[in-house]
Amino acid sequence: MLPIISRLSAPQFLILIIVAVVLNGCKPVGQEAVGITEGKSASGKQIGLPCQLAAKTENAGGKYLVSLAIDGSASMAGFVKNSGARYGKVLEILDNISLVNPGQVEYVRFDETVKKLDRAGFQQSKTPAFYTGKTNKIADVLESSAPKTEKLVMIVTDLQQDDGDTKQATKKLVDNYLKIPGYGVAIWGFKSEFDGSIYPPNSTAPYPYQATTLAKGHPFYLLMVGKMEHLNDFTKQMRTQGGSLVSDASQQFSLFSSEGLVEEVAYLKSEVKTMPSGFTAPASLLLNGVALKDGGQPIGMLELGGRAEKSQLDYSLSSKVSGDQGSSWVTQTTTTVKKLDDAQSSFVVDPTVKPADFQAKHTIKDQGIDVGIEINPDGFKNGLYYATTDIQVVAIKTSNQWDSWHGGQNDGAKTAGLKEFLDSLAVGVSTLTKAKPVTIARVCHGIQKN
Repeated sequence: MLPIISRLSAPQFLILIIVAVVLNGCKPVGQEAVGITEGKSASGKQIGLPCQLAAKTENAGGKYLVSLAIDGSASMAGFVKNSGARYGKVLEILDNISLVNPGQVEYVRFDETVKKLDRAGFQQSKTPAFYTGKTNKIADVLESSAPKTEKLVMIVTDLQQDDGDTKQATKKLVDNYLKIPGYGVAIWGFKSEFDGSIYPPNSTAPYPYQATTLAKGHPFYLLMVGKMEHLNDFTKQMRTQGGSLVSDASQQFSLFSSEGLVEEVAYLKSEVKTMPSGFTAPASLLLNGVALKDGGQPIGMLELGGRAEKSQLDYSLSSKVSGDQGSSWVTQTTTTVKKLDDAQSSFVVDPTVKPADFQAKHTIKDQGIDVGIEINPDGFKNGLYYATTDIQVVAIKTSNQWDSWHGGQNDGAKTAGLKEFLDSLAVGVSTLTKAKPVTIARVCHGIQKN
């Protein structure tokens, strides 16, 4: 090498030194990537790329009052004639969870009136003598105004109410609970053995009904009303202790709320199923002195090569949502694509990227959400981009899983007026979710177009 250098003229030697300095200053993609999901501009200014939504702090382990209210009307007596019926088993689980609650528990019996019970009085709910009322007034068990206490109201009933009573109860549930952010109403239906008389709504003539098998079981319901953190906490304990009782085909669950529909938002935790030709997934991105790295955030990094063609990237997100629960949601996908404006050292919405250039679809299934994102590289200019895709609930509807539970006046295996009751709750909460959609999943991408 030295002999070659010795033959160079002074100007040639100067050029060689300049080239060496320039090459020494160049670094390959992936170096100088900043720490936690940030980009670094040529001026050294840090650029944040948030992906995870701020988590709500919940006091699930805190104290709250459990108010366990049992419908004492005569139509409920047939549930306790058989001591081994599912009705009695559900009451026992509710009682066990309530007793270990770090707050306190109160027992209530309601029919035409509402009466507080001691524990001995509650134990009588296992006998027919407890059920002598002429009707049930669910509305009277609920708060007459917006709740001011840490109370979770649990109402056990067969929902055999006259139309006027049902409308009054629905109005209180919607106005005093569902319209308050952070509150919710859950309904858990159970089919049970039954041997007694059923009192149809809007009728004075009861009829006898006997169900020795769950195929023809008579439904009863657990209404859970209160703050979402308390409701979710109690529901989790029910699922832990209930076994098949709370998971088989003879039960059904729906949740109505404008918040807290999922325990946690789903994010990218796995790689794309199949990487299309021309696409790569580097650990970090570097272009024109700006470096991006996920830094532990759930962000997928994509580099679009010159030969990349329009393709779909498929992901499976882990979620604790059940398929039945998802069937009661009306959802939408909202996508935002931003391009780095180096002059501002920030990402701004790029109007040149059309919706068809980056679009997403999704399917909710048991314990997961399948997401497909279609990218058209030709719609992107050279540069760095940041894209977010939110899957949001915009409305609640009555799940079709309840169809077999709703029926006529004289069908003991079904409940008259159930669909109207559920529809009213769905409409009530949807007024809030339409105004403020609930995000249940978010997919984030850092994109480099070369």
